[in-house]
Amino acid sequence: MSGSFTLTYDYNLSGELKKITDPFGQTVGYNYDSIGRAIEVTGTGWPNVTQFASNIQYRAWGAPKGMTYGNSTTLSIGYDASLRLQSFQLTSPTQSGPVTVVSNDYTYEPDGNLRSSHDYLNDLLDRAFAYDQMGRMREAYSGADARYYLTGIHYGDPGPFRQTYQHDVWGNMTSRENRYWSQSDYFNVQYDSHNRRQAANGQGPDPNWHYDAEGNVLQNPDMQFTYDSAGHNLKVQSSDNTQAIAEAFDGDSQVVKRTGQGDVTYYLRSSVLGGQVIADINYQGQKMMGYVYLGDEVIARHEYNMGTGESAVLWVHDNPVTGARGFSSQYGNYEAEIEPDPMGINMGYSDPFVDPNPPGTPTEQGNGSLLAGFAVPDGRCALNGIAFDCAEAAHLMDTGAATVEYLIHDKNGFRHEQGAIVPFGLGLSAWSTLTSSQITRAAPRS
Repeated sequence: MSGSFTLTYDYNLSGELKKITDPFGQTVGYNYDSIGRAIEVTGTGWPNVTQFASNIQYRAWGAPKGMTYGNSTTLSIGYDASLRLQSFQLTSPTQSGPVTVVSNDYTYEPDGNLRSSHDYLNDLLDRAFAYDQMGRMREAYSGADARYYLTGIHYGDPGPFRQTYQHDVWGNMTSRENRYWSQSDYFNVQYDSHNRRQAANGQGPDPNWHYDAEGNVLQNPDMQFTYDSAGHNLKVQSSDNTQAIAEAFDGDSQVVKRTGQGDVTYYLRSSVLGGQVIADINYQGQKMMGYVYLGDEVIARHEYNMGTGESAVLWVHDNPVTGARGFSSQYGNYEAEIEPDPMGINMGYSDPFVDPNPPGTPTEQGNGSLLAGFAVPDGRCALNGIAFDCAEAAHLMDTGAATVEYLIHDKNGFRHEQGAIVPFGLGLSAWSTLTSSQITRAAPRS
């Protein structure tokens, strides 16, 4: 791909970002209230869309309260007395009137860890969690198992997962017993004090795992890894050489190019928006996907079909606690897209071992190094599309061999974190943190 792709910015008199224009002529505009909080997101050059969000409201302490999307879908968020997110509801417009399409509420442990998530529209997706003395997840339940854990009464159908976790003193996941719909799997692994995988008998390093001097994994039974001098994971290749993903990084250690399986994708990032991806561009310089942000959160995406030349804007709806994701069309039609377990695996909405159409494997835009946990038929995680052990996926991220970006929440509010799988997936950013002076990015977890 040749040529340059430039983003231009306009600011208001207060120095707040007023408009961003991409090299394809599409703009996103922001309007603010008297204290600098974004209250409207507009656009020009988008198909059939001039407004992405309006009536954006906040609690007194600045947390998001609700908004109306450009397709008239509405979002309402409630908080408990400890200022933790307590309810999350989406309502879509229909010819016969508004219809609730997402409705969840949440409870927490005294230390702030999530105890339960109740889905009012699909009790299969009820969730409950238990933790060890260090606050690490020990048990994860869904459906009837979740309700039994919470109430002692077992009713309804089992949900998509039932999991038990164990960790070592360094925080590495050493085992997971997992029911994935109607199938089960189990793994057990140990690490030494240098975070190197141990042999099954615990006597020395596992001979199937090779590391460099920095402790990065070079090879395991599934994959081979290549790094640059800065420790970036430049290439992941399956051991049978049938699949490979290569990535190029910019000076901020963010992925700007990804090559794999015959496709090349360039990521156009905005420095003003903290490095967020504004557009995915193919090798011919054509825009394949555009993203619209409110703070750190994608609220809409513009998808292109290169085969037909058609395109459409979809509004993106991320559940800040469970990590579930759905989207709605121009007319407000809502469709669920991702329903993850605590590891981030997309469990889908029906049993893939019964249903001939298993859950899909959506591609999460982020820094791209590790697409962790997007479902494969056997319930394992996937590293760049290659089926992979979930514990090792977590370990690779915790040790820096691969990274993934999530917005997550904790008892202290919402934060941006990278470098580790975290429970409950994507989180909700504070929408008011929009200007470059306000954007903060947490350091990778050590």
